[in-house]
Amino acid sequence: GGGGARLTDEGRRLIVAYRTLSAEYRHFLESVNAALGDREAGVAMLQRLALRTSARNQFIGQIVSVTARPVDAEVEIAIQGGARVRAGVTNESVDCLGLKPGRHVWALIKAVAVRIEPETPSGISDPNLNRLCGQVQRITRSDGPAEVVIALEAGITVRGLIHAERLEPLGIREQTSACALFEPASVIIGVSD
Repeated sequence: GGGGARLTDEGRRLIVAYRTLSAEYRHFLESVNAALGDREAGVAMLQRLALRTSARNQFIGQIVSVTARPVDAEVEIAIQGGARVRAGVTNESVDCLGLKPGRHVWALIKAVAVRIEPETPSGISDPNLNRLCGQVQRITRSDGPAEVVIALEAGITVRGLIHAERLEPLGIREQTSACALFEPASVIIGVSD
């Protein structure tokens, strides 16, 4: 039986891409549901947020604190898994978006704004930077920078770029510990209403 059909390399890549996208989408929906604690609320939020972005790092979280300064403010967000992300925004943004403790928000960070470094003891990195550490899940190499995907708590990931020639000297490879570092000013906050 069978017609002897063979799958081309392009067909195999398409299947891998579909499976990866499907798994990421399932993971994303689970994260929304976990963050909001309610499937219907998560679906409603997704429907209201009819926006696609180029930001590869998209976290759902809850504002913990807003520290106002003369011109801008620092917004601290607890994301899935308990990690904290600090965002720097203008005071006008705080007012316009209604940013206050307890509010659910999106935190978006472009992968090009995320620096990847080996995990080092606390305090060695610049304390002004956000620092999310976990295990390197995947490295995609190219002629230019390499994309590194780090698995954090609660099954979420953070992506960043590093020059491919720096991977080996820094000891960054799959299944090793690494950190994603980024400035608070690189975090874009989104709200659903």
